[in-house]
Amino acid sequence: MVSAQQATSRKTINVGIMTYYLTKSFDEYWAKKDCDLEWQQQNAKLERQNLAGIRYFKAGNLDVRLHNPDEHDVAPGECSFFIAGCDPKFEDWTNRMQGSGMVIARFSMFYGCRSKYSKNTAAESGYSLDIPKSVSTVQTMLTHEPFLEGILARDEQRINSGLQSLNEKLQLQQQQPVLATPYLTHALQIQRCGGCGGL
Repeated sequence: MVSAQQATSRKTINVGIMTYYLTKSFDEYWAKKDCDLEWQQQNAKLERQNLAGIRYFKAGNLDVRLHNPDEHDVAPGECSFFIAGCDPKFEDWTNRMQGSGMVIARFSMFYGCRSKYSKNTAAESGYSLDIPKSVSTVQTMLTHEPFLEGILARDEQRINSGLQSLNEKLQLQQQQPVLATPYLTHALQIQRCGGCGGL
């Protein structure tokens, strides 16, 4: 049972999920979509289980609330952090958000490489972090309190420290690390624009 003191001391972090590879149900969306499912699974790393239908995680003393382009119940500018794909639509959106101060992580099969669409690095397109295209990696990140506390505080040292401990955990799970890009420093230096974020 949560005490009144514990309840009032909890904090909320809003995270925008801007990729259908995390938000769309495999059976209800991908299986009915006119696409080559085998290619999507082998090359684009589509997974049967993702974050479809999940709106909430707990990370220590943080409540992590997920929002996506179809179901936003807060203004995108109120999200502390975004995870975005790197298809032309979302890469263009991320590029347009440069200068907004948003911290946006790339979730893409181009992890560690240039986009095959724009030929840009993650940093050149405005992504502050680069996440391996793995649902379990995202779930681990979204439940890792030290990293999320750094994001809330917009403190680069705390974010990097949180990434270090997150990546140690991912290594034990035989997962690739989440990478910070050079754009992270720039994004954190900009005062957030509260109304930004429309697609």
